[in-house]
Amino acid sequence: MSLENFISDKKIISCKSDDSICDVAKKMKDHDIGCVVIENNNGKPEGVVTDRDFTKATKQPLEK
Repeated sequence: MSLENFISDKKIISCKSDDSICDVAKKMKDHDIGCVVIENNNGKPEGVVTDRDFTKATKQPLEK
């Protein structure tokens, strides 16, 4: 299976680069996902935040 076929029916969840860390964590929890694409104000992807980033930063996992 190609990556294009694998992701074609998936919804990409994103946040803006000026969103708060709490907003990003809440969105990840609400959508039961482990990563979020971070976009600038023009909608261009700037990076990715993962649940592991939160774990490393806080030394504890996010509650599900």
